[in-house]
Amino acid sequence: MGQGRADAVAAIAALHAAPGATFAVQRILVDGAFAAVHYRGKLSAQDKGAAIVEIFRFDDRGMIVEHWDMFQPLPETSRNPHPMF
Repeated sequence: MGQGRADAVAAIAALHAAPGATFAVQRILVDGAFAAVHYRGKLSAQDKGAAIVEIFRFDDRGMIVEHWDMFQPLPETSRNPHPMF
Protein backbone atom coordinates (compact mmCIF):
# COMPACT_ATOMS: atom_id res chain seq x y z
CA MET A 1 0.00 0.00 0.00
CA GLY A 2 1.29 3.44 -0.84
CA GLN A 3 1.53 6.51 1.36
CA GLY A 4 -1.52 8.63 2.20
CA ARG A 5 -5.28 8.54 2.39
CA ALA A 6 -6.02 8.02 -1.32
CA ASP A 7 -3.77 4.94 -1.51
CA ALA A 8 -5.32 3.46 1.64
CA VAL A 9 -8.88 4.00 0.36
CA ALA A 10 -8.01 2.45 -3.03
CA ALA A 11 -6.47 -0.65 -1.41
CA ILE A 12 -9.39 -1.17 0.98
CA ALA A 13 -11.99 -0.56 -1.76
CA ALA A 14 -10.39 -3.24 -3.93
CA LEU A 15 -10.67 -5.84 -1.14
CA HIS A 16 -14.30 -5.00 -0.41
CA ALA A 17 -15.19 -5.09 -4.12
CA ALA A 18 -14.53 -8.84 -4.37
CA PRO A 19 -17.85 -10.71 -4.74
CA GLY A 20 -18.69 -12.45 -1.47
CA ALA A 21 -15.90 -10.77 0.51
CA THR A 22 -16.66 -10.36 4.22
CA PHE A 23 -14.74 -8.81 7.09
CA ALA A 24 -16.17 -9.50 10.55
CA VAL A 25 -14.62 -7.49 13.39
CA GLN A 26 -14.09 -9.59 16.51
CA ARG A 27 -12.43 -7.05 18.84
CA ILE A 28 -11.00 -3.56 18.93
CA LEU A 29 -8.36 -2.62 21.50
CA VAL A 30 -7.18 0.93 22.23
CA ASP A 31 -4.31 1.99 24.47
CA GLY A 32 -3.15 5.60 24.26
CA ALA A 33 -1.84 6.29 20.77
CA PHE A 34 -2.27 2.65 19.67
CA ALA A 35 -5.29 0.75 18.39
CA ALA A 36 -5.64 -2.85 17.19
CA VAL A 37 -8.47 -4.39 15.19
CA HIS A 38 -8.86 -8.21 15.13
CA TYR A 39 -11.14 -9.58 12.44
CA ARG A 40 -11.94 -12.57 10.25
CA GLY A 41 -11.55 -11.86 6.57
CA LYS A 42 -12.89 -13.91 3.66
CA LEU A 43 -12.45 -12.99 -0.01
CA SER A 44 -15.30 -15.26 -1.16
CA ALA A 45 -18.05 -17.46 0.25
CA GLN A 46 -15.91 -20.55 -0.48
CA ASP A 47 -12.82 -19.09 1.21
CA LYS A 48 -12.03 -20.57 4.66
CA GLY A 49 -10.77 -17.14 5.65
CA ALA A 50 -8.01 -15.78 7.82
CA ALA A 51 -7.45 -14.23 11.21
CA ILE A 52 -6.18 -10.68 10.70
CA VAL A 53 -4.90 -8.09 13.14
CA GLU A 54 -4.21 -4.49 12.13
CA ILE A 55 -2.25 -2.28 14.55
CA PHE A 56 -2.20 1.50 14.20
CA ARG A 57 -0.27 4.29 15.91
CA PHE A 58 -1.87 7.74 15.86
CA ASP A 59 -0.30 11.17 16.25
CA ASP A 60 -1.72 13.91 18.50
CA ARG A 61 -4.08 15.00 15.68
CA GLY A 62 -5.60 11.51 15.40
CA MET A 63 -3.86 10.75 12.10
CA ILE A 64 -2.41 7.30 11.44
CA VAL A 65 1.39 7.52 11.40
CA GLU A 66 2.27 3.81 11.56
CA HIS A 67 0.51 0.60 10.55
CA TRP A 68 1.34 -3.07 10.99
CA ASP A 69 -0.70 -6.12 10.12
CA MET A 70 -0.65 -9.86 10.71
CA PHE A 71 -2.41 -12.45 8.59
CA GLN A 72 -2.95 -16.12 9.52
CA PRO A 73 -4.95 -18.39 7.19
CA LEU A 74 -7.49 -20.50 9.05
CA PRO A 75 -6.44 -24.16 9.10
CA GLU A 76 -8.64 -26.91 7.71
CA THR A 77 -8.33 -28.81 11.00
CA SER A 78 -7.10 -27.94 14.48
CA ARG A 79 -4.90 -29.92 16.82
CA ASN A 80 -6.89 -28.61 19.81
CA PRO A 81 -10.54 -27.82 20.57
CA HIS A 82 -9.98 -24.05 20.88
CA PRO A 83 -11.37 -22.09 17.92
CA MET A 84 -9.64 -18.98 16.57
CA PHE A 85 -12.91 -17.04 16.78
